Formats: sequence, structure tokens, C-alpha cells
Amino acid sequence: MHTPNQIIRDHRVRLGLTQREIANLFGVTVTHVSSIENSRAVVPLTWVPILCELYGIDRTWFTRIVAAYVVDQAADKIASIKLTAAELAKIKVLQSRSTKKKK
Repeated sequence: MHTPNQIIRDHRVRLGLTQREIANLFGVTVTHVSSIENSRAVVPLTWVPILCELYGIDRTWFTRIVAAYVVDQAADKIASIKLTAAELAKIKVLQSRSTKKKK
């Protein structure tokens, strides 16, 4: 399945638009548009309705793809977070306090 970023790039290319034209539309740099299209940056949610209108994409369909992608990315980041020894120690203290309160 394509990422929202790939879908945006594919539609831009299909319509014969340049990254510069898209950058001018949103008032950003070409580098920023390139970063979005190459999945180094997230598609700004404020761009979604504009891009859907420009590219003739169904907004509900594309919004669902963007939302699923953002959730997946967040889940991956959260899963990869490693707790420090200090954080684990603080957690153990709080857990022991809550256990004592229950008794």
C-alpha cells in the first residue's frame, strides 16, 4: 500500500505539476515539498483538503489513509521508546506506593 506521501507525489506527477508549483501554493520551500513526498516529513493536515481538491482525490478516503499512517507511525515510535534506568526506578517506587495503598 502506498503512503500518503507517495500518493501525493504520484498525483502531482500525473497532473504534470512541479514541486515548485506546490511549494508556491502552500508558501513553503521546494525542499519541504520534497521532504513530504519522500516521507521525511509528515503531510500537514491543513494541506489535505487542498490537495484532495487539486488532485481530484476523495477527501474521506485520503483522510482515512493519512490517519491510519499517522497512527502506525506513532505506534512504531512509542514501541521503540526505551525507558531509562532512572525512569524505571521511579516507576517501581510509584508501583510499590500504590500497592501499599491498596492493602
